[in-house]
Parts: sequence; C-alpha cells; structure tokens
Amino acid sequence: MSPKVTQDMRAQLQNARTKEKTISDLLEDIQKHIDSLNSSRNPFMRSPQAKVAALQALKNKLQENEGENINKLIESWLTDENGKNQKTINQHRLVFKSEQNQNPDDAPRTARLIEDWKKQYGTLTVPSSEVEDSLRNRQPK
Repeated sequence: MSPKVTQDMRAQLQNARTKEKTISDLLEDIQKHIDSLNSSRNPFMRSPQAKVAALQALKNKLQENEGENINKLIESWLTDENGKNQKTINQHRLVFKSEQNQNPDDAPRTARLIEDWKKQYGTLTVPSSEVEDSLRNRQPK
C-alpha cells in the first residue's frame, strides 16, 4: 500500500473517530436531559413523561439511521406524526406558562436544547456500524 493511501485512510479514520465521539456526546446530552426531567419534582409542573418519551424516540432515531445527517434527523423527528414531537417539546411544563404568548427567549429549556444540539451537531452524519467496528478494532491497547 502506498503512503498516500495510508495517510488518506488514517485521515478518514480520524474523521470517523471525531464524528463517533460527537454522536456519542449528543446521545449522552440527550440522556442527561432525560435524567434531569425525570428527577424534577414540582407540584406546579406537568409530568415530564411526554417529553421523556419524545426524547427517547429522538435517541432511537439517531441510533438507527446510519449515514444520515443529524440536522435532517432532528427535523424529521420534530415533524413526525404531524408535529407531535414539536408540540410536546415546545409545551411548557410549568402550568402557568401560556404557549400562545411565547417569546423565543422564553421557550422551554428542552426546545432551547434542541436548537443548541442542531447548531452543535447538525452538520455531522451518524457513523455506520462498519466504521464503528473498525474503530473498535483499531483502538490502541
């Protein structure tokens, strides 16, 4: 094998490693938010179950769609079932908050996180299982 091919392969592998780590970070961020929703207790707040279920569906979608763009997957997830996830994410859990008078700066924390995730991870693609397998086999020992 020529040195040029080896360098190209090394660059591709490093790029895939970076993407894998970033996708893992995104999945970890989603899980942390799910955990925080589950641990919050307040008599003036709606149950987090709907948001938790929606976020779990997002995690599943990200894990099942190899080679897909993260931003497209998030947008697709938001519009699934006639925008059900979008409505769920944009609903304030605090019962006193009105959705009609919602200012973008006053959006629910989950909705703001989704927008942040789209900015941070949106340009990446979900790595294929072949890439993940090759990364696991090539990890330094």
